[in-house]
Amino acid sequence: DSAFLFLCVILAVITLFALRDCAGGCFEETLLRPAGKEQAFPALLLSAGIFLTWLTALSPPIFYDALEYHLGVPNLFLLRGGIEYLPHMVLSNYPFATEMLYLLASWLGGLRLASMVNFAFGVLSALALMAYAGRHWGERTALLAAALFYLTPLVVLLSRYATSEHSMT
Repeated sequence: DSAFLFLCVILAVITLFALRDCAGGCFEETLLRPAGKEQAFPALLLSAGIFLTWLTALSPPIFYDALEYHLGVPNLFLLRGGIEYLPHMVLSNYPFATEMLYLLASWLGGLRLASMVNFAFGVLSALALMAYAGRHWGERTALLAAALFYLTPLVVLLSRYATSEHSMT
């Protein structure tokens, strides 16, 4: 649990630096003043969606792809003490990217922390979209775009499981 808390703090600091350095100052006004009535509903939807997805991401992994490849192979590497060829598992020959983050998270805090890595990528994707939309179309559009993106059923579903789609996003 302390590793999970540490990861959350690190991601929060990175996110705050990213929002602070947003080109064109797209969020200074939004962060300093309360949201207007037109922003209350998208903000409520986005925060409720993130909270509910976080709760489901804390549950044990059940998705076959996560169990077999994204979490399973890195967990075997941890158990065996190194990265090695696994002849009985074809998927272990695929290139690893996000899976190495899952390996680190599993080593630091177990499978729960590994699932939180993918959840964090989903939230960071929504924040990146919010920064982009805020820079080009204004703060009202930014919040609505992030809410619509994050509440898309596939984004919510993939935020729960350890996969590689959100890290690619």
